[in-house]
This record gives sequence, structure tokens and C-alpha cells, in this order.
Amino acid sequence: MLKLTYTENNFHLERLSKSLEDWLNLYIWQSLEAAKSIQIKPSAASFLVVADESRWSDLRVLEAENGKKMEFNRCDAEYREVRLKGTWVSWSENINEGIFVCVLRQKAEIMLEQLWRVSSANKYEKNYCRSDGSRKSRYSY
Repeated sequence: MLKLTYTENNFHLERLSKSLEDWLNLYIWQSLEAAKSIQIKPSAASFLVVADESRWSDLRVLEAENGKKMEFNRCDAEYREVRLKGTWVSWSENINEGIFVCVLRQKAEIMLEQLWRVSSANKYEKNYCRSDGSRKSRYSY
């Protein structure tokens, strides 16, 4: 399972060994114990990774293997947008901070985590592609 944590000024991706159901149950129980309400809904998230042409064909294969849960778009010569479908968990309906979780095949999760690490080392994770191909410094939910 991939867990993408969005804060006001940051974005973090990590791969978890827990199942989505176990993670959500634990998160719900922690929220109840803290008397904090949460919003859970189906959603999509996107982020940019540095274009790695040597992996492009592998990414296309993973995209096909994961059905409609994962999509890659070419932004420009330097970036690829990764778009994922999964579950959005936040503390308020009107907040842009929260956690996005999704389940993909293990190989896809590992490769996305590796690509994200390379991209974040280059400080590119705060950008995402607009539909017109330009970059913007905010996150897409």
C-alpha cells in the first residue's frame, strides 16, 4: 500500500506493509480515541516525478497491470505526472491536508517509491502538471 501524506508545505510518499483495511481501521480507532472526526472518501492524487526514459516502458507495463488505479502522463521533457486512484482521509472536508492511500501491485509500489525518492532529492515533488502541460506549485486532490 502507498501512503501519500500532504501537508501545507510538504508531500511525503511511503510504502506500507499493512493492508488498506487494517490501516483504515487503526486510523479510525485512533481518531475516535482522540475525539477527532475525519473524512474518508474515494479520490485521486497526482504528483510529479523526474522523467526517467530508461524506465518509461516499464512504467507503461505497470500502468496496464494496475488497471485504472494508476496513470502516467508526460508533462514535458523533464517530468512525468503520476495519477493514482484511492482513498483520501482528512480531518475536514475543506482542508488540503491529509493522507491519500492506494493499493497497487507490489512492483508498481516499489518503482513509484524509488522514482519519488529520486524526485524529492531534486526538490521536484512540490510541482504538479496542469492539463495544459504547465507546472504549478500546489498539490492535486
